[in-house]
Amino acid sequence: MTSHMANLSPAPAQPAAAAPHAAAPHAAAPHAAAPHAAAPAAQHATTAQAGHATTGHATAQAGHAAAGHAAAGTSAAGAAGAGVGATATAGLLGGKALLITLAVLLAGAGAVTWSVSSGGGGGGGKDGSNGTAVGGGKALREPFDQAVQALAAAPGVRYQGDWNVEEYLNDVTVTPHGEKYGTSHLTGRTMESDTNSQDLLSIGGKDYSRWHASDLDLRLWTYDGLGDRTADGGSRLTQEMSLYETPADLAKRFSAALADRPRLPSAKAPETTDVNGVPALRADTTSGYLYVSRDAPYRFLRWEPPSAMNFHLPKDGQLSRAMEANSPLWETSSVDLSTVAPAEVGAMYDGLEKYAKDLRTARYGSLDFDKSGDSGVNCDAAGCHVRETVTAKILQGDTVVRKLSQVNVQLTVGKLSIDGRPAGSCSSGPQPLPVTGSGITGTLTCDDPSSAAVYQQVAAESQSRANAVGSNTYWDRAEDITIVALVLTASEVDQLLATVRQERSAAH
Repeated sequence: MTSHMANLSPAPAQPAAAAPHAAAPHAAAPHAAAPHAAAPAAQHATTAQAGHATTGHATAQAGHAAAGHAAAGTSAAGAAGAGVGATATAGLLGGKALLITLAVLLAGAGAVTWSVSSGGGGGGGKDGSNGTAVGGGKALREPFDQAVQALAAAPGVRYQGDWNVEEYLNDVTVTPHGEKYGTSHLTGRTMESDTNSQDLLSIGGKDYSRWHASDLDLRLWTYDGLGDRTADGGSRLTQEMSLYETPADLAKRFSAALADRPRLPSAKAPETTDVNGVPALRADTTSGYLYVSRDAPYRFLRWEPPSAMNFHLPKDGQLSRAMEANSPLWETSSVDLSTVAPAEVGAMYDGLEKYAKDLRTARYGSLDFDKSGDSGVNCDAAGCHVRETVTAKILQGDTVVRKLSQVNVQLTVGKLSIDGRPAGSCSSGPQPLPVTGSGITGTLTCDDPSSAAVYQQVAAESQSRANAVGSNTYWDRAEDITIVALVLTASEVDQLLATVRQERSAAH
């Protein structure tokens, strides 16, 4: 007999027998984090339970009842590639926003042409009234050329500057092989004072983010957060991380800009500025303003890409080279640059490894799992057994997941109990479930054989009580249930770590 309550009516005592599996609905799975969305609330326990009646072990249905993580905020923003005179805007729902509106910079600025005094990078350029020269000879270019060479050969480069134009401060280090890791927090705050501060990581061709929180339930890497998308459906996180290039690629960018008729400091009256206490020379290029140390050894100190919030008009009224070239606008106004010294290589890879080790729990930010059909828990002489039939809807714009044939989904039960006594925990491990055009559905199970001893003890005690009073009932319970799609298998994470260690060895 199956009922919502166990059968408590008196009956002659009989030997204990295993209770059949009890069906139970399942509450919603936790939401994953979107970059710089509001941090979710702590996860409540999700519970399944099944009843045992000692008099023939009548079964009882019981339900999962719990809430998962609160929904993360979403954000959307326009792409950063608008030309001069365009309007760049972004919406914000708890996430990063591009707080820009560039109305009319100059009437018809995109169509204005300006005569330049000299040919491309080789000519001797004419001194300008603001202490700069167009084009520039070898002597004028030497500090910048040497800085490019030093950057190209560097074992790493560190970027420190704003993102979304002065809203967030990012600190990201990039290896020569393209791995990236760092942090992001609101301008005017610290990683500790900004409750939505985040860690950032790019490795193995994927970009991840996570809340920089002490709560381990929140400190999980998220890949492909669908709530943080650009206007054309691209990933805001990927767009953000694309700014941070390898030392060699950044050197190529700067080299090309310096070859395209830059305005360099004049040999007669070079204008210098201060960058974090270091005297610096500035070049006005199609990629923005490049600052190098005034004195040898020459090195890049700062880069100011063209942005709607950062359009320096020279003192003589000329447009900047980036504006003349109608260069795309970036979502950063200023980035301080420093190369990783040879003595700092070990620390750089230590930081990268520390971040990458946690990818064993990295999850897709666009998949939330819910119950589909029956689920429940049953404990017997072989231990406790949990079964969940799960489903997740694939959203229409989720091009990343739709391209997959399967995803690895894991069921974890944090707490098993029998008649209130702790009986262990269990995990299904990552199990492949097929991806269809619109959803993911499958059944996950996990078992804890060590629960058998608790079951046998409770069953014996329950039978003794039933012998004395005629009947007795106790409950199996499964709590703290989570169901998540994991991005990487343990072996894939181990391979990433092995690659990082090989790169570290080669760098020494």
